[in-house]
Amino acid sequence: MKKRILITLLIFISVAISMFAGDNLPEEFTELLKRTNLTYEIPEDFVEVEPVDNSHMLYEYAIKHPIEKFEVRYAIRPIDEMLVEYNEWSKNPKEGETRLDPKNLYPAIGQAVKLNISDKEINGGSLPEESLKNDFGADAGMSYFVMPREAFSNGYKHTMMIAINKKEKGTAFIFYMFDDPKIFAQLAMPIFYNLRFE
Repeated sequence: MKKRILITLLIFISVAISMFAGDNLPEEFTELLKRTNLTYEIPEDFVEVEPVDNSHMLYEYAIKHPIEKFEVRYAIRPIDEMLVEYNEWSKNPKEGETRLDPKNLYPAIGQAVKLNISDKEINGGSLPEESLKNDFGADAGMSYFVMPREAFSNGYKHTMMIAINKKEKGTAFIFYMFDDPKIFAQLAMPIFYNLRFE
């Protein structure tokens, strides 16, 4: 009897641990990570929060610091399906028909996202090539500090947008939402490279 209770207790504990373990990311987010060949290291001391419903930029996953006013949002845009369609079309294009190669859309998409989420750009530009390759495993990337639109901000005053791109895979967007730049520096730096291409 004691053995049966112990086994039942151990099963319950293992199920509970697996349910609340940090590697239990939402299925949609996990699938997008796989499709773009991205890895994501879940930071400690953060809690998952529901994405904010808004018309400026949809995103799949978000985490928030439990004490400080600081949130990180992640949006992943794979190009695998667009590449298949483009490659099929390019084998036999119709006369006069042109299409853009999905591998070359990143700069325009990054700029469009920045314009969609911001009321005012403070500063920004391309990320250093060495950091892109070594820290993010990316081919290209940009960073912008903006004043976010109200519907996207959900009460935050500032947004730091990071976009990283792998030419054959797609683009990932990271949005750091905060009020106090000191809190941003303190909390963002340890998790800055948690999302990267393999």
